[in-house]
Amino acid sequence: MSAPVAAQPMPPIPDLSRVRTFTRPITGVLTSGVGVQPATLVHLGDLRYPTEAWDHGLQGWAVFDFVVGAGGRVDDRYVRLVATSDSIFVKPAEAAVRSAVFKPAIFQGKSAPMLLRLPVRFWLNQAAQRD
Repeated sequence: MSAPVAAQPMPPIPDLSRVRTFTRPITGVLTSGVGVQPATLVHLGDLRYPTEAWDHGLQGWAVFDFVVGAGGRVDDRYVRLVATSDSIFVKPAEAAVRSAVFKPAIFQGKSAPMLLRLPVRFWLNQAAQRD
């Protein structure tokens, strides 16, 4: 793998706490609350650095909202882009999110689906591989 050109600074992720990609509650899906043990990331899917971004020293991020099912996998029906620093990062970040594995949320002693938000960052000094 060839070395990238000098890395551009990582753009900061803005405060997205008021941004809602799901405007209505999803029946049976937890968001948070008393007695809820949140879902936790075990493994992010294969994250590939976009070649064009690599070649131009571009670093960035994409933030997604999604539902982790009771089995710990991402439910493909509920994956939404919240924001991105550059559209070049959307497809590889989404692919990594869709194939991620989680320890599911626990509510009342049982696994339960949960809505999560995850920023996926593309750092040149941590890039495992590129397209």
